Amino acid sequence: MAFDIESYVQDNLQAVKRSTGSELNCTCPFCDKPGRFYINTDTGCWICFKCEEKGRNVAAIIAVIEGMTIEQAKAAMMKRSVQFKRRKETPAGLVKRIRGLRGADEEPEAEALVNYKLPEEFQPVWKGGKWRTPEYMLKRGFTRDTMKAWGIGFCNSGRYGGRVIIPVICPNGSSFTARDATGEQQPRYLNPKGADHGRLFCGWNMVGDEADIVIVEGPLDAIKMWQHGIPSLSLMGKELHAEQLALLLKKPSDTSVIVMLDPEEAVAPYKAALKLLCRFDSVYIARLPDGVDPGASTKEQATQAVQDAVRFRGERGGAVSRLLAKTRLRMEEIHHV
Repeated sequence: MAFDIESYVQDNLQAVKRSTGSELNCTCPFCDKPGRFYINTDTGCWICFKCEEKGRNVAAIIAVIEGMTIEQAKAAMMKRSVQFKRRKETPAGLVKRIRGLRGADEEPEAEALVNYKLPEEFQPVWKGGKWRTPEYMLKRGFTRDTMKAWGIGFCNSGRYGGRVIIPVICPNGSSFTARDATGEQQPRYLNPKGADHGRLFCGWNMVGDEADIVIVEGPLDAIKMWQHGIPSLSLMGKELHAEQLALLLKKPSDTSVIVMLDPEEAVAPYKAALKLLCRFDSVYIARLPDGVDPGASTKEQATQAVQDAVRFRGERGGAVSRLLAKTRLRMEEIHHV
């Protein structure tokens, strides 16, 4: 279960060329001098003939590229080795191995779907030929037709009283989230007790199978983008979780995915984009004007942001890691001022 040194170097260092059978030549991650860094993909030994940095363990290289300690790098190598082994294993082989661990007659249990029904007090915006539209949604610029298409409703009493109810439907199950409509309740979004929304995408049922998509934070962000004519999925948070990423693997690899989180998010878009690169060739990062969230955007603002989205190509030479480190440092400085 060895770490694949060659794949890591090819993916994360610049100007990689083969020097000899098991030796690669590339730009040094320490001094950025091209053509002077050599690494043996069999032994993990490496040296730079410019800055004279050298070592016998590739973990030191990973630590520099990804901004972590040696111990963290070794743990990351182990994790990646396990993931690589799993990728090579066929589904039938994996099932057979699991059965061997659990006993020949014992089937592996499938993870249960998320299943939360709408509140008993739920009232849809459209029922019996009549509109019952929350004023909050109208003020936010959502049309009645949009609310009807998304199955939106509200509650006037109970645990979710004074909130707009947004259904969430996707292959991993169904649930809902309740957005405060009074401006006085905390948290702003209230979910069913125990609901694991990290396994779900809000808007999945509203996005076509072949559509290119935009990834946003909140449910209202996805709804507004859909109203603008832009297929979108909501993370229901700032992080792209493993189960959500697994859902995206159902889409073709040539799908274009644009990450457009709230403008104040400096780090989260890059984290999500990095994960998306494991599947998609075309990953972009879009940013709206400062102070404008997707859920409050005009069609012109959203369309322009999508058109101006910048292609994200990954952590070549650790550039993104260094950018994120600088961003975190700057945020800490601002926090302590």
